[in-house]
Amino acid sequence: HAPYFINLANPDREALEKTIGYITGACRVADWMGAERVVIHSGALMKRTRRQALDTAMASLREVLAACDGQGFSHIALCPETMGKINQLGDLDEVLALCTLDGRLVPCIDFGHLYARSLGVDDGAEAMDRMLDRVEEVLGRERAARFHSHFSHIEFTPNGGEKCHRTFGNDGGYGPDWAPLAAQVARRGCPLALGQDLVRHALFRYQTRASLPRAYFARAEAALGDGYVYLVLAQSKSPAGEVIGLFTHRDYNHISLALDADLETLVSYNGGEGIAFPGLNRETVPGLARRAGASLLVYRLPATRHQKQIILRRLGKINQEGSAYNLLGLLFPVAWQPNQMFCSQFVYRMLRLAGLHYFRKDPFQVRPMDFVDLDAQGALTLVAAYTRVGGRLLAREARPLPAGWQASA
Repeated sequence: HAPYFINLANPDREALEKTIGYITGACRVADWMGAERVVIHSGALMKRTRRQALDTAMASLREVLAACDGQGFSHIALCPETMGKINQLGDLDEVLALCTLDGRLVPCIDFGHLYARSLGVDDGAEAMDRMLDRVEEVLGRERAARFHSHFSHIEFTPNGGEKCHRTFGNDGGYGPDWAPLAAQVARRGCPLALGQDLVRHALFRYQTRASLPRAYFARAEAALGDGYVYLVLAQSKSPAGEVIGLFTHRDYNHISLALDADLETLVSYNGGEGIAFPGLNRETVPGLARRAGASLLVYRLPATRHQKQIILRRLGKINQEGSAYNLLGLLFPVAWQPNQMFCSQFVYRMLRLAGLHYFRKDPFQVRPMDFVDLDAQGALTLVAAYTRVGGRLLAREARPLPAGWQASA
């Protein structure tokens, strides 16, 4: 993202020279980083009509492109961004108009900004469909499929539009809703990156090593004799979980495995939550249920000490060799490395390795709810269910919350 000081719509020559400097400087840094796109702001109206501001911005952008080419940055795509305040240049049609200047320009569609400047109108399936149709109408199908995107919930005011960004966990009732956009993207086959986190995934090499400390294995060793392994199904309300739900048509779209009743040894394959690398990582109940409306189901499955030792030894082997999240495996039955898995694939393989699997299915085809739906023999026992209500994690049935869970939620 280039500096916020950019204003393509400012008619002042000195201001334009500064804008050119900001953008070419951002392109230089992008080149150092290996980044291929730089997001730029369109500008402010400055007490002019929208048409006057747009004309100025288009003329300025032509000079910006020439400067980028002259400094050797023609390989960097500039992405004019839709803006959230009503008095800013940058509604969807204005950004698309800017992008018609050159085939290398890529629209940066900030769906939260469009929601805010429309005072909440641009939300829901019809609005997402309409906006994506408009991009394709102006730029063509191929360029439309490569659009850049920002997405967040945004609070707005009745007169000005965008006020502030909100988080998914604390949106204050403001939108837009992510799921209708994800459904439209999936239906259209757009190669949209599901957030910036996707660039952290590796297809051909392990990224995560030694994610489980010695204390983890000591705690797991102490729990080998309790007679059970534990499965935790999560409806986390995360953006990734909601997107996966569009394909599975189920609410619970993540599963984890633990060797102790207090779930201190809870592990699974996940995206690392932006902290660790995607792969085998520790998890906690408060972490899985930190978003409003999240729910967890905890089951136990009888297991001998020997069977739990088999699982623990394999966890140690993966921890030493390394792991990676099998993102592509969610869509296609493929993995380039043996320790490359997604969550349900991982749990099923651990159970099968220890002789604890109670249904048979291709590990690539196993989904989290299969562990409940395919339990024809009644192998599982539900021992707890938890739901995030407001700021508290509540036990819906069975046992109460272990000490410390609420404090760390």
